[in-house]
Amino acid sequence: MTTELRSSSFLSRLADTSASALTALGAYAVRRWRIHRNRREVRQLLDWNAHSLKDIGLTPMDVRLAASMPGSVDSSTRLRILAVERRAGERAQARERMAEMRRLEAAARRTVETDSQRPETTAC
Repeated sequence: MTTELRSSSFLSRLADTSASALTALGAYAVRRWRIHRNRREVRQLLDWNAHSLKDIGLTPMDVRLAASMPGSVDSSTRLRILAVERRAGERAQARERMAEMRRLEAAARRTVETDSQRPETTAC
């Protein structure tokens, strides 16, 4: 192998490695910028009142919790998770209440049916 061929192979590998490193560095910079921007927006939610936050499925405590996350964590993602968990919990509670209501209605129907099947007694 000639010296020219070896040096061009080395330069090619160096260029590929440099391009990969720059791509990774660019992706890291974009991710950090996005985290910074989202954290700034979450901090702005601290100024909202409880009613406004409730409209978007959050509580003031959710916002404070997300704002207190470490700087490397995207706090908007944490807020999204909290909102989804709360909605899932509320739906589960609603399903439980509906199931309990159905059980009570069924028990009431059975009681009415049982009472209607009993023979009437006359008082003397």
